[in-house]
Amino acid sequence: MINLELAKIFDEFGELLEILDVQWKPQAYRRAARELSGLKAGVDEIYKLRGKKGILEIPSVGQAICDKIIEYIETGKVKELDVLRNKVPKHLAELAKIPGIGAKRAHKLSDELKIKSIDDLRNAITANKISELPGFGEKSQKNIAESLLVYEQQGSRKPYKEVLKIANKIKTKIIKVKGVSKVDVAGSLRRKKETIRDIDMLVVSDKPKELIDFVAKIKGVKKILAKGEKKIFVLLNENIEMDVRVFEEQNYGAALLYFTGSKEFNVKMRNVAIKKGMKLNEYGLFDRKTDRFIAGKSEDEVFKKLGMTYVKPEERV
Repeated sequence: MINLELAKIFDEFGELLEILDVQWKPQAYRRAARELSGLKAGVDEIYKLRGKKGILEIPSVGQAICDKIIEYIETGKVKELDVLRNKVPKHLAELAKIPGIGAKRAHKLSDELKIKSIDDLRNAITANKISELPGFGEKSQKNIAESLLVYEQQGSRKPYKEVLKIANKIKTKIIKVKGVSKVDVAGSLRRKKETIRDIDMLVVSDKPKELIDFVAKIKGVKKILAKGEKKIFVLLNENIEMDVRVFEEQNYGAALLYFTGSKEFNVKMRNVAIKKGMKLNEYGLFDRKTDRFIAGKSEDEVFKKLGMTYVKPEERV
């Protein structure tokens, strides 16, 4: 969904501006990113229906951020982000991305320990140099070491059957939790790709908090990376990231469709919906003019309402 793409862009804006020691703006971009992540309606749909005025009515979106949203909707990119990337030293940008470091600590590691690369960081951890820095200590060094492991695992992929086995074990545990009525894997695992980077799992539960708390304590969870009321992002012992999200019954099919992907297939589906006077997102299929809910309980229901033949997950390219 375009909202999530923009949220990622604005988070990067915040990160880069913080590295450059710009005041106030980083927080503004991060607030906008949070608002966009939780927005049910797509900003592209808001723009089509209400123009610039509609975008400006989104909480935490001011004139400068509004202009960037519109630029992304119309061109698919934000030029200022490339300009900003070129201003920030690459080694600081990379260090700041590692959880537990951030902009200020990236500067300190670079200035005081001359850390200019991931290899330098790893060597500093091995030599126990970070723990000796004021404001860090042994606990911080240990957390950075764990975060570095997660960071280096990002992008690495494992065989389909190996990840499926791990996912099925967790799925078997989740379905037994009180309040859970459905649970499915999504993403590239559901599309049966040869290699898998992470696990996406969707759940229907009338007790989302209990379910999220349960996942946090599952044997095999190495670290909690992010946790909310209806979603949790964890690192498993096998160094695979897992994203678990809870949806209501009526939205589940649309969510499964969206989070199964691929990204290109989702774009095709959204375009079909637009041509038929509808809009499609992870919460359902809606009438574009009235916002009336049309379908979303099952994938098959969405395909039928769009006048399409059901496409198997492994054929969604």
